[in-house]
Amino acid sequence: MIISCFTLVYTVVFFFSTAACLGKTVLQTPDNLIKNQDESAVIICTHNIPSYYRILWYKQSPDMLGFKLMGYLNYDKENKEPEFEKKIKLDGDGQKNGTLIINNLMLNDSAVYFCASVLRSYIIAGMIMRSHPVLPTKMFIITDHDLTHPAST
Repeated sequence: MIISCFTLVYTVVFFFSTAACLGKTVLQTPDNLIKNQDESAVIICTHNIPSYYRILWYKQSPDMLGFKLMGYLNYDKENKEPEFEKKIKLDGDGQKNGTLIINNLMLNDSAVYFCASVLRSYIIAGMIMRSHPVLPTKMFIITDHDLTHPAST
């Protein structure tokens, strides 16, 4: 699906599978994850945009409006938001690929996760300019209780 090169992240851009603009693409895998508590999850973001050197990671939980920035890779430098400092690890080079690792999964980690590749992060009134977003990874955390006591129909 082709979208504008000048996309406003805050509004609508995260709802596309692979963002493409004049041959520039961003891809996030996997599409869905089902994990157990206390496990780790790995989500990978790749892009083919030579001049873009940042990969940003966002979380959208069922209990929140909008998206929460978790952190970003600036080249190979990891920059995590304080709230996620002990929860996540960001790995990669930002110029082609980045990996989000979420450790010690809990039920409140069930969410939708997004990556975006950006040239630079100009944040203006809640918008990030010139980003290339992707369709999110949906992650569900299950407990032993979920396995032994299925919901009744």
